Amino acid sequence: MNWATLLFGLASVGVFTTGLLLWKMQSRRESAKPVALLRRCSGCGQKLRFAPERVGRVGRCPRCGLVEQLVAGSIQPRHAPMAVGRPLRRSTAVSR
Repeated sequence: MNWATLLFGLASVGVFTTGLLLWKMQSRRESAKPVALLRRCSGCGQKLRFAPERVGRVGRCPRCGLVEQLVAGSIQPRHAPMAVGRPLRRSTAVSR
């Protein structure tokens, strides 16, 4: 075994170890990220996502512009749409 082979082997082990350590540090950072809280806007039903630190502050809905206090809550299903105006016409089959 000559010196070049030994140095190449040690360099390869060093690069592999450094990559492994960086990967472990990245996975720890991702698992430590705070979970976003969700709720629906009471005006338009848009799903709002905000950081836990913002609970109690006011926020503006990006869709309708309604300003509300940010409170953590469960996502509730949107209300069923109300029928407004005339009902839709149903197509009838043409008899020949």
